[in-house]
Amino acid sequence: MLILAGPGGLALLVGLTGYSITNPRGGGLALMLFAVVPLSGFVVLPAILGLWRWATGSPNLRIDERGLVWGRNRARDPAIDWTDIAGISMRRVESRRYQVRDQALIVDPVPGYRPADRLGPYVRVAAAFNRIAFDNAYVISTMTLSCTFDELVAALNPHLASPVLDESTGQRL
Repeated sequence: MLILAGPGGLALLVGLTGYSITNPRGGGLALMLFAVVPLSGFVVLPAILGLWRWATGSPNLRIDERGLVWGRNRARDPAIDWTDIAGISMRRVESRRYQVRDQALIVDPVPGYRPADRLGPYVRVAAAFNRIAFDNAYVISTMTLSCTFDELVAALNPHLASPVLDESTGQRL
């Protein structure tokens, strides 16, 4: 959904900028400050970054010997080591308003875990939205996987102290 917002948001950004510049009655600066700037910061730029990652083939999630990496580069992208994972649970996500049905894997860090301070502002904003939606910064959305849900669970389970659990039933997946 965010990827689709990029082109539309960019068109709206250009349109609002053009309107604010050509409007003879003034108010262009206020429009720029209250519409264009937040729109570009919260919709257009993340959508452009998402499109760039998609176009360059950057993975949304990579499982390696050390843990999970949300991206290609462990030094730059969000990552969590296996030793810092207390457990992973599956949560069903449904929204009638947006016609979304998904399964998300919630990665629970060990108590007291603090992520590295090297994360950039875009990643911090994404983590904040995950905290709002899932009460957790580390979420694996199954909407963007290049494998099946069962393949993902099978790849995760050998690395975990306890298997991935269904949050609603408590049963092993």
